[in-house]
Amino acid sequence: MRRLLLFLESATTVGPVYFDTARRLGFEPILLAAAPQRYSFADGTTVLDTATDDLDNIDFVCRHLEGAGQVCGLMSTSDYFVLPAAKVARRRRLPGPDPDAIALCRDKHAQRQALSRAGVPGPAFRRCKIGRAHV
Repeated sequence: MRRLLLFLESATTVGPVYFDTARRLGFEPILLAAAPQRYSFADGTTVLDTATDDLDNIDFVCRHLEGAGQVCGLMSTSDYFVLPAAKVARRRRLPGPDPDAIALCRDKHAQRQALSRAGVPGPAFRRCKIGRAHV
């Protein structure tokens, strides 16, 4: 049975290293990408045109791929897509990082609050609001 390792988008710098490593470990890398043409470096890797901004769609593609082999994991080499990959991996009961921990690490204000509550010393901080956005 084919052992599939799915990647949600990819950093163009390290993606090929991950794909080659996956192959070396006996997995078939499959890249899910909203703009497959951006990934000309993905030689030998199947690239599927996928709406990667929609968790339900990513989940659907994962479920569909289960008919082609054993989906062994879903991950991303792109910082922006690590959280969505973790969320869908959790839904699909695939190994991966805790989505709540990833979200906490990506939200610097929430991270600083959590560290402060845990007694970890750090500099004073404030959340600034500019228009509707928090920075």
